[in-house]
Amino acid sequence: MEPDRETPAARQTHQRLRLTGLLVCLVAAIVSLLGTRTSLLSTVGIGGNESAQGASTTWCVPRGLPTLAGTDRHELIQLRDGLLRVFEVTSGRGYTGGVIAPEDMWSDNSPLGPRASRLAGGWWPAGYEVRWWTRYYDLVADVLVFITPHQALAFFRQTASTDCHRNGVRQPAPWPPQARNLAWVNPDNAAQNDVFLLRGRRVYRVAVVRLDDAPKETASAQLRTGAKLADLLACVLPGADCASGRAASIDYSQW
Repeated sequence: MEPDRETPAARQTHQRLRLTGLLVCLVAAIVSLLGTRTSLLSTVGIGGNESAQGASTTWCVPRGLPTLAGTDRHELIQLRDGLLRVFEVTSGRGYTGGVIAPEDMWSDNSPLGPRASRLAGGWWPAGYEVRWWTRYYDLVADVLVFITPHQALAFFRQTASTDCHRNGVRQPAPWPPQARNLAWVNPDNAAQNDVFLLRGRRVYRVAVVRLDDAPKETASAQLRTGAKLADLLACVLPGADCASGRAASIDYSQW
């Protein structure tokens, strides 16, 4: 007896069914992949801002940041030297420095060297950062110069807010005048204390990150100590206008 043979019509029906099954599987895989990709993009902050007092759960960068002014080498050196003054009152040593962009206030990106950051016509973005080690802290000082005071004010309000700052807690700084303090958890999952200062077209920041070897303190005490150190160092910034001798009278060896 000959085996049953599939008719051409039946064969076409089976092929259509297999093709339909493959298409269903493909669509399901694409939907799953898109869902995963959307979750990943949300994690790194692409596709929207997250802002809540002490409630941010991911790292991101706000949109619409103003553009830095351009500067020449001479002014760039002046910006750097103004930041180096902050660390002259401390122990420790500098370990890097260079040109930064506004979005670096929300990241831990390393500053760029003069060659990598140079613009056309021999100009540079007017932003600079210096990083410094002490016995117990990683210290950072930044300055960003904008084209207009209005842009600087807008950026000051953005960067001193809790927008895109995980677990951010904002409060006025006791000094320098008109400064703002911000405590948050940075992209490296380290507790960080920032103080921001607006002076004309310039926005300054001093950041303090506690190292593992620092003396043990309660969480609330760590917050107070980091904020106090940041504020005192900010008093050395150009134009800080703190009470005379406030920063110079502090024994920074404890830090």
